[in-house]
Amino acid sequence: MGIIVEQERKKRANGKSRSDNGQIEAWFEHSDELTKWAYRCLFARDDAYPKWVKETNDWRCVHEDLTDAVARDHFHGRQTIGTYTLGRDSSCLWVGWDIDRHDGDPGDPEANRRYAFMLFKRLVRMGANPLLEDSNGSGGFHIWVRFAESIPGSLAYSVAAWLTAHCPKKIHVEAFPKQPDLNETRRYGNQMRLPGKHHKRDHWSEFFDGEKWLAGDAACCWLLDFQATDISVFPQRAREYVPTMPKKSPSDTTFVDMDTDEATRQARRYLAKVPGTQSGQGQARQRACRLTMFVVHGFALPTGTATEVLKEWGEKPDQTDEHGGYYPWSGKDCIDLVKWAEGQEYSGMCGDKVRLTGHELDAEIQAEVEKWAAGKRQAATETPPASEHVAPQIVPKPSQNGQQTADFGQETGRATAGQERKPPAWTKGISAADLDSEDIQVEYLVDRLLAAMPTVIGGRFKTLKTLIMLDLIVSMSSGTKFLNKWKCKKVKVGVWSGESGRLAVQNAMRRICKARGIRMSDCDLDLHFTLPPLYSRTDLDLMARLITAEGYKAVFIDPAYLCLLDSQTAARAGNVFVMGAALQPLTEVGQATGCLVGLVHHFGKWTDSNNFTPAELGELSQAGMAEWPRQWLLLSRRAPYQHDGKHLLYMTAGGSLGQSWQVGIDVDEGDLSDIGLRTKWQVCVRNIVQAQANDKIAKIEKKETLKAQREATTKEAVRKVLETLPQGETARELSRRVGRNMDTLAAALGNLLKSGQVEKCKIKKNTASYDAYRTAGKGAGATDATP
Repeated sequence: MGIIVEQERKKRANGKSRSDNGQIEAWFEHSDELTKWAYRCLFARDDAYPKWVKETNDWRCVHEDLTDAVARDHFHGRQTIGTYTLGRDSSCLWVGWDIDRHDGDPGDPEANRRYAFMLFKRLVRMGANPLLEDSNGSGGFHIWVRFAESIPGSLAYSVAAWLTAHCPKKIHVEAFPKQPDLNETRRYGNQMRLPGKHHKRDHWSEFFDGEKWLAGDAACCWLLDFQATDISVFPQRAREYVPTMPKKSPSDTTFVDMDTDEATRQARRYLAKVPGTQSGQGQARQRACRLTMFVVHGFALPTGTATEVLKEWGEKPDQTDEHGGYYPWSGKDCIDLVKWAEGQEYSGMCGDKVRLTGHELDAEIQAEVEKWAAGKRQAATETPPASEHVAPQIVPKPSQNGQQTADFGQETGRATAGQERKPPAWTKGISAADLDSEDIQVEYLVDRLLAAMPTVIGGRFKTLKTLIMLDLIVSMSSGTKFLNKWKCKKVKVGVWSGESGRLAVQNAMRRICKARGIRMSDCDLDLHFTLPPLYSRTDLDLMARLITAEGYKAVFIDPAYLCLLDSQTAARAGNVFVMGAALQPLTEVGQATGCLVGLVHHFGKWTDSNNFTPAELGELSQAGMAEWPRQWLLLSRRAPYQHDGKHLLYMTAGGSLGQSWQVGIDVDEGDLSDIGLRTKWQVCVRNIVQAQANDKIAKIEKKETLKAQREATTKEAVRKVLETLPQGETARELSRRVGRNMDTLAAALGNLLKSGQVEKCKIKKNTASYDAYRTAGKGAGATDATP
C-alpha cells in the first residue's frame, strides 16, 4: 500500500488522525485513475501549476511541468496542488464556485450549506451535471461543472459569474474563472484546489450524490464518474452575461442590485398559471401560505408589491366550487398573509425564483398545478354506499421520477357516473394455441440487424457513438446502406440530440450524405436539439402522440444520461429497480406506436478505454441498461487513435431475434478544413478476423518502418560524428555520442561497413590499442588519440 498509508495507519492507532478508516487507502488506491482523470477533465495547462507551501502559508506558482508524479503525490496526500481555470490560449475545461469558510471566519456553516445546495439543485434543474464537494469539513464547499471540450474563457467567465450574481452578502462565494482571458500581465489567472486532502485540515473531499455524502472509496468512484455538461444547458442570458461590481445591499438577506420590476413580472406570470384557492375552504390557507412565501422570499418583493400581486391571485375567476360558489381572498387576508410570511424563515435563498430560466419556472408552475389537481382529486373522492359492491380499483400515484405507479391496496369507491373501469392490460392473457395461430412477421428496418424494438447504441470513451448513430439515421431515412453494408428500409426518423450541437451534426450529416451520393434533403428526417424529459409521463405521452402524428418508425435520443432521470432518481442510477421503473415507460411508447426507440449511451468509467477488444453489453453504465435493450450496437477501439482522422473500431451487434454480428470498422474522416471541420466520411466494414489480421500486419509494418527510420537516423548520426574524428573512434564512445545502445549502433556500423562509408581501424588511448571505426579513405593508419 505504500509508506504514506502505513504512516496514516500509525497515526490513527495513536489517535492523531481524524480521518475515517479507509480514506487514505481509497485515495491512494485510486491515485493513478484520478491522475489520468484530472489530466483529461481539469488541467487546462501542464507547463505550470499552483502549489500550497506550508512554510509561507500561501499558494505559489511552480514554473515546472505538471507531471504524473506531481498529481499522484497530491492524491496520495503528500502535497496539495490546484488547477488553473484558463489554458494558455484562454480556453476553459470547467467552471467552479468556491463557497469559503476558512479557519477563523465568522461565516455561518449552515448558511453556506443551504446556499451550496441551492446552487447544486439549480444546476441540476438546468440539465447540468454538477459536482458538489465538501472541501474542508467545516462549512466550505466547492461546486464543479466540467465540459467535454474546451470553451472560450470569456464564455466560462460569464456563465460562472451569472449563477452567483445575486449571492447574499453574508455568503462568501468565488466564481471561477475570475477573468475572461489571460494577457501579458496576467499569465496564469486564478486556481481552485484539486479534490483530495485539505492542505491544513485532516479532511478528505466528500461528494454529494443527490441523497447522501460519499467518502473514501465511494467518493473516489463518484469523482471518476463525474459527467461532462454541454454549455448549451445554460440560458442565452447566462452566456451573454456581463459581470459588474455588485452594489451594497441593505441587509444580509436581500439580493443585491435586484430588478424589482422584473421580479414582479415573474411573480405575476407564476401566479397567473397557478389555479386559485377558495378562501376558508379545506386546505386553502395552507396553500395560500406556501404561495405567499414564494412571493415574499422567492421573488423578493417589497411588502406593498407582494400584497398587490397576491390580491390579484386571490381574485382569480377560477375561485369557484362545483356549486358556483365564489370565495375570493380579501385585501386584509392578503396583508395578513404577507406579514406572516415576512416573519418566517424561508427554506431556500432569498430571490432564488427571480433567477430561474423560463423552462425552470414553467417546471415549478407545472409541479404546483399538479399538487393542486392531486389535492382536488383527493377531495372529490367519495365513499360508496354499503349496499353497492364495487371492486377495488388501481389508483395512479405520481412516483419520484414522474411516472404513474399503481397502489393496489386502496379502494377509490365508485367509478365516475356512466363509466365502467376497464381492467388493466396485465389482466388479459392469450392461450398458447392462439399465440401459435397468429401470423407475426419480422420487419427489419436494417437488414438482419435492427427491428422495431428497444435499442441501445453504446461504446467506450470517444468511440464515435454519435457519428455511427448519424450514419444509421441517414441510411434509414434515405433507404441507403448503413455503414455501406446493411440494407435499410426507408422510413421516417426522429432524432433528439442534446450534446453535439447543430454545427457538429450538420457537418457530420453533410459528409455522410456526400459519401452516399445523396443530399440532406433526401432524408425523411426530423432533428430536435432539445432533449425530452424521459422521466416525465406527461412528456412521454406527448412523445407517443408526436411519433404517431409525424409517422416516425424510428426515434433516437442522444445521449440518454442527460434526460433519462431527474435530480431525485439520478443519484440512484445504480439501483436496478429504479432504472427499471424509468425505462419501462419508454418501452411502452415503442410498443404502443410500433416504433424503434433507441438510446445512445456511454459505458461506465470503470471500463478501460485502452482495452482494445470487442465491447460487451455489461459495460453499459448504470443498472438495467444492459437488460433493457432488445437489440444493441456496441463500439470500442481496435487501436489507439493517432489524431489523424482515422479510426479503427470494433462493433458488436446483437438482439433477442438472434441477430449476431462482430465486425471491424475502418473510418476515415479526412483532414481538417480551413474552418476546422473534417472533410469526409469513408467507411469500410471488415470481417473481424480480417480486421484483426490487417491490424496485426499494419502493426508489424509500422514497427519495421520505425526500426528502419531509427537505423537511418543512427547511421547519419554516426557518419557525422566520424567526419569530425579523422583518426576514428571506438564503438562504445560512438554509442555515447550518438545516444544509441550498442545493439542499435552495431547494426548501423554494419550497414556503413557494408556500403563502404566506414572502415575499421586501430586507435591508441593511454598507450593501449583499441578497435575503432573511421570514415573510409581518411588514411592508412591512425595516430595516438587522447580521450
